Amino acid sequence: MNHETELTGDHSANPYAAPVSQATSVLLEHQLPLSPPKPGRVILKWLVVCGIAAGPSFYFGGGLGGFRAPEVLGMIFGILIFVAGYSAIEFMPQIQSAMAQRVKRKATRVAYITRMGISILFPIGVFVDLYCGIVSVSISGLITGGEHPLASREAGSGLPSVRFFSYLLTTLIQGTLLNILLFAYMLIVYGFLRMVGMSDSLADHGKALDSH
Repeated sequence: MNHETELTGDHSANPYAAPVSQATSVLLEHQLPLSPPKPGRVILKWLVVCGIAAGPSFYFGGGLGGFRAPEVLGMIFGILIFVAGYSAIEFMPQIQSAMAQRVKRKATRVAYITRMGISILFPIGVFVDLYCGIVSVSISGLITGGEHPLASREAGSGLPSVRFFSYLLTTLIQGTLLNILLFAYMLIVYGFLRMVGMSDSLADHGKALDSH
């Protein structure tokens, strides 16, 4: 039995069902699962997203640390961990299923585009990143039980391995805090899109086309 027969079969069994319009039929026929993402594209995408999002923190954190190798490498490794994490999450079947839904895909895109936008715009991105950075330095100091290199009066003081780990840990904490804020914003966007009537159903989208 082909797909066209399946579309019309249910309606022929129920004489009171509304007929499937041409626009709706076309949309339903093309409601195919998303093709598996290409690893190279996924990694490149998250390199760009995470690189831009981390820009303000990298600039100020690196500047306060004198852009020395241990501090810079700590931040870079932290960013790469997020790139690897995001890339791995995107390949999860649950995430692929969620991204196949129009509203969730739209909310995710809006959230990440906004995140990159506020990282570029001054001073909004600086304020958000700076506040989370201060909290992250405090948490990092509590975890390690020592003075964070950023809180030291002399930049570059301390063992290189300690400075590297401190900056790595701070980057991971700050990235986690920013992602929590981002996810909260994403939920707001998702709720707004639902409120204005955007639907995940292609059939509903077909009915909207038929009304025009």
